[in-house]
Amino acid sequence: MARTRPLVSVIMPVFNREHTLKRAIACVLGQTCADLELLICDDASSDGSVAVVEAVQDPRVRLLRHEVNRGPAAARNTAVAAATAEYLAFLDSDDEWHPEKLQKQVRILDNLAGDYGMVLCGVRVRKVNEGSEILFVPRYEGDVYKRMLKNRLGVPTSSVMVRTDRVREAGGFDERLRRCEDIELWMRVLARCKLARCPECLATFNIVLGKRVARQTEEAVTYIVAKHREEFRRVLGPRGMRRACGNWWLIVARLYVQEGQFAKGFTYLWKALAATPLLPFRSYLSLAGAFVRFLRMRRRSDLYPLRDEQPLAGGKRKA
Repeated sequence: MARTRPLVSVIMPVFNREHTLKRAIACVLGQTCADLELLICDDASSDGSVAVVEAVQDPRVRLLRHEVNRGPAAARNTAVAAATAEYLAFLDSDDEWHPEKLQKQVRILDNLAGDYGMVLCGVRVRKVNEGSEILFVPRYEGDVYKRMLKNRLGVPTSSVMVRTDRVREAGGFDERLRRCEDIELWMRVLARCKLARCPECLATFNIVLGKRVARQTEEAVTYIVAKHREEFRRVLGPRGMRRACGNWWLIVARLYVQEGQFAKGFTYLWKALAATPLLPFRSYLSLAGAFVRFLRMRRRSDLYPLRDEQPLAGGKRKA
């Protein structure tokens, strides 16, 4: 029987990305797995992003639009609601994919039982304004829910392929979040299914160092910890819950230190220590690394002073 719907729906939220959007679209349309639809949700861009999409002459591309800026979670949810494929893949509008990314992930999920609902691939993390990069290779598979709750599992969203029904069963992205909304969703998805992995680096995550994101992350982490506290306790027990909360607070501490806001950074370090007094040695190394990054950024005239992003509840941001 002929397939009546695409195999993969690619979800791409966009906000003011006219300079990188054409490249991202080309990464999708150039996939060796051509049986796809690309759902681009423009989140009320004020630049030429919409014109870039409208200029693409490919019937697989569908443009969805928000009249007002609603945030990345809402943009992704709008596209997910319109998706018709069995699988979802996510590509941010400034990131890139290897041409075989979708094909290799589809092959993995097709060959696994339905309780495997999601697959990650390796990611090349490119620090655009430093000219350096690091590799992220997924190490864990199977039932990883506890590790996810402890915030001990990296899930770059541009590396994800997931069964569409798993995302819808989990309720989609929480639109109250403007940061960490993807991590929070993957926590709920992986409560219901197992994770597979593809160790090849098939995605490139482009980041620009020098943005102030600690305040926004603080608000997001505070919300996530409050929302999932009882689940932490149920799954991990009282001691595990405290350690999980400590891991989340440590993220905030590291970001504040990286931005040079040392008082706030040490406030959250003490909060993490109060939750779990015996932090792993690597936690202190990560804080030291954040301080070194702050010093490097301060010496670069194009990155200092750092610029603020908008608060969690409103304003505009990177999609």
